Amino acid sequence: MQFSVSLGEGRERPHDFVDECEVLVRRHAGGRPRASGHCLVQFSSGTTGRPKAVGRTPESLLEELDRLASLGDMPRHGERVAVLEPVTHSFGLIGGVLHALAAGATVLMPVARTAAATVRAAADAHVVLGNPRHFRWLVRAEPGRMPWLRLAVSSGDTLPPETPAVFRGRHGVRVGQAYGTTETGIIAADLTGRFGPPHVGPPVPGVRTRVVGGVLEVHVPTSPYLYEDTPWDGGWMSTRDLVTCDPGTGALRLRGRVQGVGDTSVDLLRIESVLRAHRHITDAVVLGVGPIEAHVASSVELDGGELHSWCRRFLGGAPAPDRYHLLRELPRTANGKAVRDRSVLRRHTARPLEALTNERHGA
Repeated sequence: MQFSVSLGEGRERPHDFVDECEVLVRRHAGGRPRASGHCLVQFSSGTTGRPKAVGRTPESLLEELDRLASLGDMPRHGERVAVLEPVTHSFGLIGGVLHALAAGATVLMPVARTAAATVRAAADAHVVLGNPRHFRWLVRAEPGRMPWLRLAVSSGDTLPPETPAVFRGRHGVRVGQAYGTTETGIIAADLTGRFGPPHVGPPVPGVRTRVVGGVLEVHVPTSPYLYEDTPWDGGWMSTRDLVTCDPGTGALRLRGRVQGVGDTSVDLLRIESVLRAHRHITDAVVLGVGPIEAHVASSVELDGGELHSWCRRFLGGAPAPDRYHLLRELPRTANGKAVRDRSVLRRHTARPLEALTNERHGA
């Protein structure tokens, strides 16, 4: 590295947005020119393990901007775009800031990472780009607080199924979704919420996808990892997301993250939704696919048998968790996403809950 750039040194809250700040460029003695063609380095979220350093080339960024521009509902010239997502996130930077600059739109950012600042940033926007946490805040805002709003898009994590309809009832616009990874950029989009979660829309033009054993893979011509010793196998990268592709529309339906070996037709996100509907559960992460483990957050003591009966009642004949683990709260990454690494979740477990095993395991 030959140079480093730092912004706003000495500020008490360096992560908050301000209109003006000091920009300091340092030259490093002995620094070497870059050895690869990457112009942007980001880190994956680390929800299923250690974050990886991901490199993007100028060509891949320009291709992604072209794909975004081909989506007719993206921000347009002259519009105001509230980018609530941190620009360290792929869609916040590329789908938010870079696309807005390319389209001739104006970017608005919250001055603090609070509900009040988020609502203020969105109030004058035509387009709002955020994650599920931001829309939990915005859905509580007074009706009429966002008079110019025509598009709201969530990314970065699974969107609760009830959010689009509740948001539309309050602000007149359904929340859509943009789905992708740090390594690939955007993969699929349902910008206007036509399909609704857990669907994330069809793959965007120019992105090659396939489903192998129930898991989505995306074609990436060269390895996106800066520090990876394993050979790049044919350019196909596993997202580790369980998906179903609608044969009529091509829309992708997310079913959770794959862990272990087993039945990849299981809908883990549906199980999470059923568990979150329990009055004593504040959040849930379900990992599978063999065995299926539910990690539930609650401030009260829970009975595993009761949770098993609850899941059986609302899941019908679909598979239910084989094991339940109680946590006071779910561990999260620095970006606020729920950790989906089994070893990390077990370290945070208050205690495992005794329960009947699922019928497919002999109960």
